[in-house]
Amino acid sequence: GFKVQICSSLKIALEKAFSLAKKNYSILFSPGCSSFDMFKNFEHRGEEFKKIVNRL
Repeated sequence: GFKVQICSSLKIALEKAFSLAKKNYSILFSPGCSSFDMFKNFEHRGEEFKKIVNRL
C-alpha cells in the first residue's frame, strides 16, 4: 500500500513531502484535480512548484 497525504496548499504539500523523504526513496507529486483558483493556470502552478522546491 501507499501512504497518502492531503494538504491544503502546494507549499504545505511540498514541505510535508520533503520532511518525510528518506534516502533512496521517491515522492510522487501528482495533483489530481484543478487548483481551485490558487493559480492562474498549470504553468503558474509549475513555476510556483519550482520556486518552493528550490527553497527547500
